[in-house]
Amino acid sequence: MLGLEFPGSDGRVDPDELYLARGPEETSPYRPYLIGDVFDGVAIPTGAGGEKKRRVAILQHPCSMRKDGVNLKDSILVAKVSRRRPLTADQWGGGYFGIMPLPELEDSDNPKHRDHAIDFGDLYTVSPGQLEAADRMASLSPIGINLLLQRWVHYMSRVVVPTFTFDEATSPFYEEADLIEEWCEQTAADGTQDAIRAAGIECMEQLRADRPGGRTYQKMLQDPQARSTVRKALRKELRERARHTGTAELQP
Repeated sequence: MLGLEFPGSDGRVDPDELYLARGPEETSPYRPYLIGDVFDGVAIPTGAGGEKKRRVAILQHPCSMRKDGVNLKDSILVAKVSRRRPLTADQWGGGYFGIMPLPELEDSDNPKHRDHAIDFGDLYTVSPGQLEAADRMASLSPIGINLLLQRWVHYMSRVVVPTFTFDEATSPFYEEADLIEEWCEQTAADGTQDAIRAAGIECMEQLRADRPGGRTYQKMLQDPQARSTVRKALRKELRERARHTGTAELQP
C-alpha cells in the first residue's frame, strides 16, 4: 500500500528539499501567493472583538484563490502554523496525519523555535489585505507543495495520492509563478504592492495573448516540452522593453 512520502533519506528529513525560500533575504515580494506560503503576523479577529497576530499558511490551490486568474478572492483559506518537534521518518508516514511538518522553518539560535507544522485542524479565512499587511516568511518548493497537498488530501479523505500525480497537474502553475516573479522583478520598478500587482497583470496578459498556431503561452506551459520556448519568448520581450526604456537588461 502506498504511504505518505518522506522528504529525506536514511530516516533524516532534508529541510532544503521542502522550501523554495525562507526568511526575508530569500523570500521574494515579487512572487505570486501560492499554496504553502507561510505568513507571520496575520491579524486574526477574536471572539472578543479584538485581534491576535498569528502565523499561518495558505491551503488553497493558486486558481481557487483567484477570481480571474490574477486578483485574489476576498476570502482565502489558511491554517495555523505553530512550533512543533520534527517528525521521524516512521512518524511522517505512520501517524500525525493532521499536520504538515515544516522543519527548520525559522532561523533561530534557540533550537526550540526552529521547527513548525501546519495544523489542518485549525483553519481561518483571511482577506488579501490581511496577508499583504503581514510578512511572508517562507515559500515551499514544488516538492514541498506536493507533499503538503498529499498530506492535506489524505487528512480530508484518507486517500494517498502520489506526489508525481500532483506534480503533473500543478507544475504548469509553478512555471507560471516563476515567470510572473521574473517579470515583476524586471518591470515593477519601485517595488510597491501596487506596482507588483500591475506588473503581474501585465505578465498574465502576455501569457494569455493569442499566439500563432492558436495557442497561448499559458496553454503551452501545460506541455513540458514547450516551457523553455515560453521562458525564452518572455525574456526576449523583457530585453526589448529594457532597451526601449533604458533600464538594465534581464540577467541570464
